[in-house]
Amino acid sequence: FGGPPFARVNADTNMTVGEEEGGAYKKYTPSAKAHLWKTPTLVIHGAKDFRLVESEGIATFTALQRQGVPSEFLYLPTENHHCLNPQNSMVWHDSVLQWMKRWTS
Repeated sequence: FGGPPFARVNADTNMTVGEEEGGAYKKYTPSAKAHLWKTPTLVIHGAKDFRLVESEGIATFTALQRQGVPSEFLYLPTENHHCLNPQNSMVWHDSVLQWMKRWTS
């Protein structure tokens, strides 16, 4: 999780921000607690999301799968961080509702 293309370098230490000992990035990054994930998780990622690169969604899903956590990955190749296309919005909502029904019933 994390790293290029979004890694920032601290000019004073020449280290990626968060690499410094006790850095907030390391303390709060989800990957630091990935070994504790147990909750069934639906990971949804849009290919045009400029906030998170595709590898972030794939890495999250892969970590869940490797730990045996019930999980699914919904990939929307024409969407960004928000689902704007009406047909894709229907797929998104249907997937979320089915997931919730499956795991809360």
